[in-house]
Amino acid sequence: MPSLRRLHSVRLTNSPAPNDGDSHRVYIPLDTPKLCKLWIAFHFTAPQAATRLKFLSIRYMVDPAFIAPPISPGQIYLPELLELQLSSCNPGPILCVLSTPALQVLSFNSVRLWSGPSEVVAALPNFPHLRDLQWVDKGPDPIFDAVFQNSPILTRYSTYVVGSERGFFTPPENGPTILRTLDGMGSSSRPPLEEVQFKEISSAQALSLLDAVPTIKRIRILRDPVEWLVERTDEAIERETALLKRLAQRVDVAIWLEPWSH
Repeated sequence: MPSLRRLHSVRLTNSPAPNDGDSHRVYIPLDTPKLCKLWIAFHFTAPQAATRLKFLSIRYMVDPAFIAPPISPGQIYLPELLELQLSSCNPGPILCVLSTPALQVLSFNSVRLWSGPSEVVAALPNFPHLRDLQWVDKGPDPIFDAVFQNSPILTRYSTYVVGSERGFFTPPENGPTILRTLDGMGSSSRPPLEEVQFKEISSAQALSLLDAVPTIKRIRILRDPVEWLVERTDEAIERETALLKRLAQRVDVAIWLEPWSH
């Protein structure tokens, strides 16, 4: 298919999504030198040689080790890929088999927290050009930690995939994961974030984030910290309101989908 530019490869069945132990999946190499956008699900379909692919979406994919024939780390070389979307799959093993040196946008969406064995975490590549990371926050996640730490020029981070703001969300019990991730990094190794977006974060937590990453200029919070306050006493509401005002004095704050003030 030498002239193909866009391809949707989906699972033509109504059966449920596969489990990690199910091995009935195959690697389908493509001879599509002009392919620019690719959507795949269930089976691993990818160009067999360096291509012009700019966008790749992967859904319902398992560990590539269960695919026949197996895919080795870094085997899928996509030198011009700019955006990668992962959904309902274990992101670690997939990121390990992809070589995406030009990647700028990475999003990951899942209803569960996937495991991240130490050997997978250690094999994750660097993302030298990644600027936009949208990673659904399900709590402490070694895969997220490694991706974040391996993205030295990251300027935008979101705890949800942009466009899915109205989706179901269960906040992590101990607050946003990024706060713990930053605690484990030296100040000189933290990426120069400018914009961060949260489904839920308290004003006090947001102020702590600003102290850790002073380059931040904009914060979006989908759930108003005052309206979603668990403790509804007058004192608690006044305290949260005052902290939110302090936050707004330091950076541009947008609640829900309201536009940035500047």
